[in-house]
Formats: sequence, structure tokens, C-alpha cells
Amino acid sequence: MNAPKLRPRIKLEIIREDTGEIVLDDVTAKLLILIKRLGSLLKASKALGIPYSRAWECIARIERTVNGRVIEARRGGKGGGGTTLTALGEELIKRYVREYVKVFGYTLQLPEVKGEVPASQQPLTYVGSHDIVVGRLAGIIRRQGTPVEAHWLGSLKGLAALLLGEGDVAGVHLLDYETGEYNVTYVRRMLPGEASVILGYERLQVLASREGLGLEEALDALLKGELRLANRVYGSGTRTLMKYLLMKRAKELGISSADVESRVKGYDTEFRTHDDVAMAISDGRADVGLLIEGIAKAYGLHYVPVTWEHFDFVVRNSNLGSDRINAFINALRSRELKEVLDGLSGYRYDPRNLGRLLSL
Repeated sequence: MNAPKLRPRIKLEIIREDTGEIVLDDVTAKLLILIKRLGSLLKASKALGIPYSRAWECIARIERTVNGRVIEARRGGKGGGGTTLTALGEELIKRYVREYVKVFGYTLQLPEVKGEVPASQQPLTYVGSHDIVVGRLAGIIRRQGTPVEAHWLGSLKGLAALLLGEGDVAGVHLLDYETGEYNVTYVRRMLPGEASVILGYERLQVLASREGLGLEEALDALLKGELRLANRVYGSGTRTLMKYLLMKRAKELGISSADVESRVKGYDTEFRTHDDVAMAISDGRADVGLLIEGIAKAYGLHYVPVTWEHFDFVVRNSNLGSDRINAFINALRSRELKEVLDGLSGYRYDPRNLGRLLSL
């Protein structure tokens, strides 16, 4: 039998000297360079051939590792000014390119960037929280002639993408625990005077397990380190809700809030969608997790209700009146979507408010 052909491969990584954590590697360095060149995280991810959600995860990991911002919004222009590197981001790529040339003797090779898609052919870009109904909504919009891209980023990253001018519609379910108000507080904080809310529907968040655990029972076991949590991505509304529930229960038990995250096994894991959480629980990689009722049912998991939450949509004011946003609003208000909502477990809506524009 012929032996396989082998060749050496050398990789360059920039790491934190004190912790050994990777700051930049080949992929993330190219991502930052392409952001600088193209002025867009979305365009950079497409040029690099990686999902937009993964690009956001790369940026989040870099920023957590260096304790600083590496990208920011560039103001100006219709619909937002796009994305640029911070001074820290600039310094990181300079360091990586300099070391790359020292090691390999030539500069970092970047992928070829394709030309711009004409405005008339650009899809409606959804960014934000993962949701069953959004998938059905996208299908309605496509059948009506408008192409759709959906990127499951989580609520806060969805708003951040709007801030960068890289999405048309962000789906969010973020509760302000001080006021009891959903979504509006976060929109006013992150996009002051720049965005409006399109009212959506409510959905039921549940705590799911294989064993039929109660909510308090599961929270106590998590805080004792007896169960493993399947947690959602940083910035998601579901992860925010999980943290609130754990902190509230820890306070009742006299546990310091500073100790909560370290006590809970799996807290720092990131599952991108509700389906990912359900699969992890179903196959034994985790014991419990928060997800929406419809998906818990689909995977045959035991669950207890936690809360009904408002799932709304955010658009930039500069995009109101565009063909893509009009197509989205018309589909949201359509009889077809109402029939979808009526047929799904764990969803409810007020027909007077579905699709109503709330100016902030």
C-alpha cells in the first residue's frame, strides 16, 4: 500500500504571554485586515469564506482576550458608515504581519475580493436572535420575490451589526430587569435616535432537561456544580435571562454573585442556536438549558415554563421606506405569518400590534 504524502506546515499565532491565550492566528489576522480594507465585517467574512456569525465570534474572542475593542462603527453615509479598526486593532495586525514576514519571508496572502453585488440584487439581511418564526418569515419574504440572508448572532450582536450598518433587520428579546421593559432600553442605549422598533410577538422560554427537573431544583443543582449547562452565545437574550435567573437564585441562597459563573459547569460554553442547546441536552453533552418551547418539544425534552418574552425587530431609521424593509413589514403583517404563529406551540401575538412601527 502506498504511503500517504506528507509535508510540514507551520502556523503563526500571537498569544498572551501571561495566559497563553491565542489573540491572533491566520484566520483572525486576515479577518481584521479585510475589515480594514473593505470597511465591513460582513464583507470581510464573505471574502474569507466564513459565516458572519463565526466572524463575530472571532472578534468577541479577540476582544475578551485583550480586554479591549478591536472594531468600531465608522460614522457617516446612508444606513451607517460601516466598520473600522480601533487603534488596538491596527496595532494587532501590524504586529502579526511583521512577525509573519519574519517567520515565512513573505507577506500574508489574502483571498481575492469579488465585486459589489448591485443594490437591486442585495438580499434583506436579518441579524440577531435565533427564532423559529423568523425562519418561516424569511420563507414568506423569499416567495414574494425578495432574497433573504439570516445570521443567528444573538440579540446584542444583532444591534451591534445594525450600528455598523451591516444588517437591515435585527431580531431582539432583551429585557431591562430594572424597568421590566423589553428591547426599547437597549435600542435607545446602542442606537440613540437612529433606530425604530417593529413590534413582533411573544414566545415562551422554558428550562429543558432530560429528567424533568423543576426550575428551582435545576438552578440549585447548577449552582452546586452538579449539572452541566448548555448556555447560549454571549450577547444573546437567552444567555442574559439565564444569568439573571442564576444570580437571583444565588442571592436567595446567600451565594456571592462573583462566584456564580465559576460554580456553574458549562457556563462559558457558547451554543449558537436553540437547536444546538436542545441537541446538547438530548445527546448528554449537557443536562439543562434555556430554549423556546417549540424546539424543546421537537427534541422530546422535558421542560418547565420560565417566562413569556417579547420578540421584536429593530431597523435603522435611514432604511425605513426601502423596498427591503417594506417587504419585511408586509410579510410580518401578513395572514400567512399569523397562520404560522397560530399553529406553533409557545407563541402568541396581539393582531393590533404585529408589525406596528414604534418610533423612539
